[in-house]
Amino acid sequence: MSTNAPEQNAHFIAAGFVPEMNRIIMRLDAEEAEKRSRALSPRAVERASRAYRVRRAEPSDSLTLIYLATACVPMMFHEQRAADMDFIQMRFLELYGELDLTPDSPYHVWVAETLDGDLAGAIIIDVWHTKVVDRTWQAHVMDISVLPDHWGRAVGVVLGARGVEGLTAEGVQYVSGNIGTHNDRVMSLATR
Repeated sequence: MSTNAPEQNAHFIAAGFVPEMNRIIMRLDAEEAEKRSRALSPRAVERASRAYRVRRAEPSDSLTLIYLATACVPMMFHEQRAADMDFIQMRFLELYGELDLTPDSPYHVWVAETLDGDLAGAIIIDVWHTKVVDRTWQAHVMDISVLPDHWGRAVGVVLGARGVEGLTAEGVQYVSGNIGTHNDRVMSLATR
């Protein structure tokens, strides 16, 4: 399955759903990670760690990922056209309905839930996405979604940290992502 195939994304472009993007590439460096973690609010991260649990996604989570992606469409794109929402939902069904969520999957997918089991967010990372200039592997964050009711509670930070732990354990040295130029929330998360 190719998530970046131009022919599959043509309808997104035609419908005006693809915003201008910032492509970011970050080196996963222990010293840099330590410096950035000191800049985070320890209280917010601790509160998130107590209020939410992050678990590896299972094959039964496909519909959860589709729901999250669809719920966050207005946040990902400049505008939402009701006539195109059916197509957008079908596109996510194609992407995430067939996503390999088995334990030995090449994707790292983590789901955040409240301690009561309510869905809060998820992160999807394609671990062996491509090679960068120095021939080391680069992972790619395909999606990070947090439901609006859970914004401002460090859920995205906790999901990102869990994703980075898994990448570092597999020897990945770089992670990339595409962020809409208007998406200040995710840009702020990425810089942290």
